[in-house]
Amino acid sequence: MAYEILIDRKAKKVLATLDQETARRIHGVLAVLSIDPRPPGVRKVANSPYYRARVGVYRIIFEIVDSKLIVHVVRIEHRRSAYRGLSS
Repeated sequence: MAYEILIDRKAKKVLATLDQETARRIHGVLAVLSIDPRPPGVRKVANSPYYRARVGVYRIIFEIVDSKLIVHVVRIEHRRSAYRGLSS
């Protein structure tokens, strides 16, 4: 069962501004998340319904909707700002 990847508009804009190598690595992680949304290395964000995947200095913040087989990416940010204002 493959999960559908939904990416918020703001996350898409950030992805478009990244260098080609980093963007390629993030697309690779998103491909893995579509097959297995909880691979090794993915962690739950404390006090939040979100999960995070690390890609170098960038973080992919996402939620998993198992009932609909959806991985909803809410943020792709540098690690210094990825968790600011992140709440349930």
